[in-house]
Amino acid sequence: MMRYPVVSVDDVARQLTHEEVVLFDCRFQLSDPDAGRTAYEHGHLPGAHYADLEKDLSGTITPALGRHPLPRAEDFAAFLARHGVERGQLIVAYDDNMGFASRFWWLCRYFGWDNVAVLDGGIRAWQNAGLPLSTQQEIVRKTSSIKLTPRPQLAIDLPELRERLTANGAEPILIDSRHPERYCGIHEPLDPAAGHIPGARCLFWQECLNDDGFWQSQAWHEARWSDFNDAPLVVYCGSGVTACVNMLSLACAERFAQARLYVGSWSQWATWHLERQIPESEWLARCTLKD
Repeated sequence: MMRYPVVSVDDVARQLTHEEVVLFDCRFQLSDPDAGRTAYEHGHLPGAHYADLEKDLSGTITPALGRHPLPRAEDFAAFLARHGVERGQLIVAYDDNMGFASRFWWLCRYFGWDNVAVLDGGIRAWQNAGLPLSTQQEIVRKTSSIKLTPRPQLAIDLPELRERLTANGAEPILIDSRHPERYCGIHEPLDPAAGHIPGARCLFWQECLNDDGFWQSQAWHEARWSDFNDAPLVVYCGSGVTACVNMLSLACAERFAQARLYVGSWSQWATWHLERQIPESEWLARCTLKD
């Protein structure tokens, strides 16, 4: 099976009965946290397990860390083990827009699991190909514990980001992955303030998909990042979720090591700016990434 970070329906269908492939359904709605699980129960790829953005793909939420902080390594490892994942297996994540599946993909990469991919076109591509869905609940086959080791060079927290932005020398280029209206402060439906981090450029994550909902060509992704040369990049969105689509794009362009995900993203940055009554040193101490 292909190990390219985005795999096709045909690739997955051919490998569906192989034990070395594990599927995770990552569908989710921010406005209705139970909708993804309900959709999974109504029909999912045969054999797929369900991954909940806020229960499985995020840590404990606090105002200082943003809306979707990272889970601890041991918690994410326990989640994988509960679903029978073993070393050497290929994990394929899917959803209905590639946004939440990309968060799963990035988490795996962050925690040292490189054998992971995202299904191109998600569940709609599967259905449009005439392939069956299942309503059978996932069969949990717990494995022995999995040890995961974070790669801190793939993420950046608020204290380090502020230090990098104020230090002498080359500043990272900030990439805002949100819709241009949110970037410009015209519309902000989720976070306590509108706007963007000063100096950031807007590269909307949904541009990575074509009009049919499929992943753009590799040449497209290479061109998307070509103007940045080898400059260090920091990618963010509202809460560190859909920015992972741009991280996936960077991986397709063979520039993954060039970028870091600002996990707290705008939800953390905007909250920090509004919490002026708390001493800055105390607030930044709460924002540090911890395993």
